[in-house]
Amino acid sequence: MFKITVPKPSSIGGTIITRLEATIRVAEDPRTGATKEVAFQVTDPRTVGPVAKRFPTAEFHPTAALGSFQDFTPPPPGSPPLPDPTFADSAIMAPPPAPIGGLPDLDPNRERYKLVVNPKSDYDFQPDGSIASTLAADDHWTIDLQVPGTGTNSISSVCVQSFTFAGGISGSAPILLPASGAFVENTDFPGQNACSTLRPPIDVLLVLDHSGSMSSSTTGSAPRPKIEALRSAVADFVGAWADIRTTEGSAAPTDDNLGVILFDSTATWWSAIPGSGIVPFTTAHPLITTASLATIAPA
Repeated sequence: MFKITVPKPSSIGGTIITRLEATIRVAEDPRTGATKEVAFQVTDPRTVGPVAKRFPTAEFHPTAALGSFQDFTPPPPGSPPLPDPTFADSAIMAPPPAPIGGLPDLDPNRERYKLVVNPKSDYDFQPDGSIASTLAADDHWTIDLQVPGTGTNSISSVCVQSFTFAGGISGSAPILLPASGAFVENTDFPGQNACSTLRPPIDVLLVLDHSGSMSSSTTGSAPRPKIEALRSAVADFVGAWADIRTTEGSAAPTDDNLGVILFDSTATWWSAIPGSGIVPFTTAHPLITTASLATIAPA
């Protein structure tokens, strides 16, 4: 369970939050087994009660819609505590894409859910088209992960983004607010990783020994020249990296980089990859072939 705190406008320079987007990443892909399926219970702090909504409303269906637009029906600002959909806070939870025609197996977005909250009871429209806050104190939305009775899943990371109107009643496009908006609290898991749709790009520099000693043999049950073992290791490493990028699909960064240095008594950039320094992996990978690796020989 965690909380999303929506601060009073005075604590964030007067900006009124009119939309929240919470991104939640679970620890394991729910589609790998029934025991890891998930649901979420979202509790609105402004309603009498308060009121909680479950996404989905009944069974655990990780590949299906988690529930359509739901009203929390809080009392209108400044009115008796009677439900009024005009001022109702609302929310919708979007699941990851379904596996058929969806994301590759290793794409981390398979565990990524998005909750969109419209806290309508937090503000009121003025005659001039502006909006005024109705918050007397900070709001504290609560989101609780639900699993089946034998379930083992958990939340691995979560983050929240805050938006405001482009301008009054006529403003329909939400504007992303800086990090001083709503925030996540009461958590033991990372607070920002969930918002990232791509893994961080990586730079790899391979420094390979091709001195005369590499003509000697390896030890073990299947000895071979060390230089052959080196070529094989490079091929395996680059091949595994390429396979991972393929299975990552949409999560594969475009700016992974690779460089190769050969050394004996001196060090030089490997001529099979043009230029000096590290280059995009997509450039280096097709150049690292069996034929090119054969050029790495003991000096």
